[in-house]
Amino acid sequence: MTPSDSPAPSEQFVPSNAVSQSSWSSDLTSPHPREETLVCIRENVRAHLQQVDDSPSRHEYLVQLARPLLQEMSEGLYNRLAAMIQHGNQLSVPNPTVPNPTVPNPTVRNPTVPIATVPVTPTAAPAEASPGWLRSFVRANIRPILLRSDLDSYGRRGGRKNRAAKTPFSLMKALIPSQDDSILRQLPSNYRDDPGWNSTFETMVTEQLKADKHKLSNILQANLPTTGTPLKPVPKLCELVADAYSAMLPRFKDVPSPDIYQAVSKPDRARLAYLRLMMNWNRHQRQIAADPKTATFWHQVDDDLQARVGKPKTYRFAFAQLVLRKDRALWDGTRTVDDLNDADFALPTKREIAAEEDRIKGNPPTNPEDDNDDMDV
Repeated sequence: MTPSDSPAPSEQFVPSNAVSQSSWSSDLTSPHPREETLVCIRENVRAHLQQVDDSPSRHEYLVQLARPLLQEMSEGLYNRLAAMIQHGNQLSVPNPTVPNPTVPNPTVRNPTVPIATVPVTPTAAPAEASPGWLRSFVRANIRPILLRSDLDSYGRRGGRKNRAAKTPFSLMKALIPSQDDSILRQLPSNYRDDPGWNSTFETMVTEQLKADKHKLSNILQANLPTTGTPLKPVPKLCELVADAYSAMLPRFKDVPSPDIYQAVSKPDRARLAYLRLMMNWNRHQRQIAADPKTATFWHQVDDDLQARVGKPKTYRFAFAQLVLRKDRALWDGTRTVDDLNDADFALPTKREIAAEEDRIKGNPPTNPEDDNDDMDV
């Protein structure tokens, strides 16, 4: 950019009265970008630096990566100018929605790459359309995924060790192609390989996953009373299922507990029973056995599930049956956590699972005995 291309004085938004040039410069050059914007840019720049090709076309791409940050700076400038007008400073305020606004930066010493020259890609989605839809999409689907019986990990812990593991991240990405075309058109054409888009998406999944796992753990804890005098009995599985599904999924809100229990599949019931067993086991190791090496509840769950990834259907069915059987034997609505010893709430052993598999293979039940868990309602 040559000196003749520099913005005219009237375009530099010089204040007409009490605001000094130094305070003005300081005010305009101190935006605070959102954390997700910085994460997005950081990941994209990292990916760019890993490229062996350092051609001018890559330089242009690197400039485009900064567009979200530049847009935030433009919006921050507009908001500051508007606030100053309200305090009596009559300035000509540019509207940040106007394409390619000229936004001078007094601290830029080299004017060869002015902010005003950042290109706007005509095919890009509206600024808020894609992120807004993504956030709603993530919020609507994380909770159903957390209640799935085939989930192999509740975070990244299992997925990093075994690429075949079903995780919230892999299942969320698998849902995207099945969305309506009107939604898919809002995404970058190469979103699968776009490092910036994937970084933003995974950040949204991580944040929502953390919140919803916390909610689910609170529900499990409420159905495993460990404090109070006298200590309350542990509720039956039907109450845990109703509490979890009515709180996590809108369609079950205000639905009677027996109807929720009947609507939830047996494997999904077994998964909630399994999580409650794991929570009690984790509590025992931490508080009773006082083992300082005990992992957190969710990490312990992920480590246990990791050992079961890739097991055949008969194994999974046998394991679910044994968990349901144990849950029904432990929690009859009258017993508390203090009424049990550690052997009572241990998970099924390999020998027990193998024996149950043999029973299933030798006499496949069309109406398994554990269907009697419906009597808990």
